[in-house]
Amino acid sequence: MKSVRSRWYIFTGLALLAFIVVDMISNRTPFHVLISYLAFSEETAYNRIHIWNFGTKSIWANPVFGIGLSDNWARPYWMSPSADMFWILPAMRHGVVVWIAYLTLFFSVFLTVIYRQGLGERMQWYRMGYISTMSGLFVVGWTVHFWDALFVFFMFLLASGMWMLDWKETDEDDDSLDDDSRETGVPYTRFRTRSERTGPVSSSARYDRKV
Repeated sequence: MKSVRSRWYIFTGLALLAFIVVDMISNRTPFHVLISYLAFSEETAYNRIHIWNFGTKSIWANPVFGIGLSDNWARPYWMSPSADMFWILPAMRHGVVVWIAYLTLFFSVFLTVIYRQGLGERMQWYRMGYISTMSGLFVVGWTVHFWDALFVFFMFLLASGMWMLDWKETDEDDDSLDDDSRETGVPYTRFRTRSERTGPVSSSARYDRKV
């Protein structure tokens, strides 16, 4: 459907229609149905549902300051204290304001990149890769928690798409350009130019040469 300009709106509409149909014909919620058929482990998937149910109860019970960094949140005795859900754990620990801030941060970047106008075909493919990656991480964030290096990696990826907002079509590289012409905007480089690759270059010149 590449030639259809409204293909993503059509896809979203069909997804909502499927959600409504499943909700009407099933005695379970569409999310429960999805979990039972698509999850690798139905048992751990249902545990995520319990984390959502009891985790959100904890959020609304402590909406301002949360429960702090402790794992003392209300749950059945048979549930682990681990809350493997990135998008609700900050709210559980620090309150609703942090929850809103996290989601606002994500969607302010995500939607702004989606609706960026005036991009060439190559840039549209770059944007598609970025949006697909962030969509996957957004969904994954409801099933696991991001911490340590993974959290840093997630925030790095989120911010890495901001360069598309300042991109100008006149700055786009031409596929016909050779490698040397791509070394623009960098005053110093440790790599040799094409003309220097045919002859020996000292190690000091390799690092000190100004392009």
